[in-house]
Amino acid sequence: MKINKGEPWIVWPKKYSHGLCKEDINTSLQGDNDFTIGIEFKLLSEGSDKRTIFSRLPNYLGLDIEKENNNVLFICKTVNDGEEKAYYEFSDFSLDKNFHRFYIRYSQEKNFIDLSIDGKIIIEVQFSKNEKLLQSDESHIIFGSGNFPHNGFNLNYSEIELKQFFVTKKFLNLQPYTIEELLKYDSTGVYDFVNRTDYQVWDYTNNYNLIGKIL
Repeated sequence: MKINKGEPWIVWPKKYSHGLCKEDINTSLQGDNDFTIGIEFKLLSEGSDKRTIFSRLPNYLGLDIEKENNNVLFICKTVNDGEEKAYYEFSDFSLDKNFHRFYIRYSQEKNFIDLSIDGKIIIEVQFSKNEKLLQSDESHIIFGSGNFPHNGFNLNYSEIELKQFFVTKKFLNLQPYTIEELLKYDSTGVYDFVNRTDYQVWDYTNNYNLIGKIL
């Protein structure tokens, strides 16, 4: 599925799942359990400006593409004794115009997070003992933008083609996974962007975490 520049999509069950959500996908990403976020996409937009692939707000965690070489920037926020900290982890990995598979994995036991591309870890962040991922009861994930269009700031629009997105409460290996395999790994949301309408992308789990177009 293609996301056009300036036309972001969102997964926010409180607002977009018609009251039918069984387990909110965003509760899986608060740091109370292991998790893996998987997203396979092709970057279509060009330029030197920042372009957001996805952003989990307001407790930020996401992927940006920067500069002419399409370098990868991973961002996440933590909290330690009430003090918030933002991580901006830059990689010199340059995206080309092919599909690439990104995994963000968090281990609760070891308290670290990593980012891999096509099975190769490019960023690792070890948190301190009492440091935790920043939590929010209003978490939502926006695709193709760093904010809601009506807010008018930190938009960082991108144009991308999405092939797969999933969230699972497991620290997965770095191999590719089919829809059927992901459904066995305690996934809270699984999408192939084929099963969709003009305004919604269907979740293959029973949780009804729909991805909706922001209108």
